[in-house]
Amino acid sequence: MRETDPYEEVDLSAGSIIWALPSNMIGNSVVKAFSENRTLTIVFFSIIFAFAVRYIQSSKRTGIVSSV
Repeated sequence: MRETDPYEEVDLSAGSIIWALPSNMIGNSVVKAFSENRTLTIVFFSIIFAFAVRYIQSSKRTGIVSSV
């Protein structure tokens, strides 16, 4: 684990919190999230994946959906 400084400045502005939210919700590995049963990470990944699949060509989309 990373050693933290108790006197470190923390930016609590709305922009920094919104920017840090996806990086906190998405871990290093989606497979690890499934193995550790981290539901919020899995749901967030699923939403991002659904939007990504929605905006690709239909010929490629059918291949991805059938493989998943």
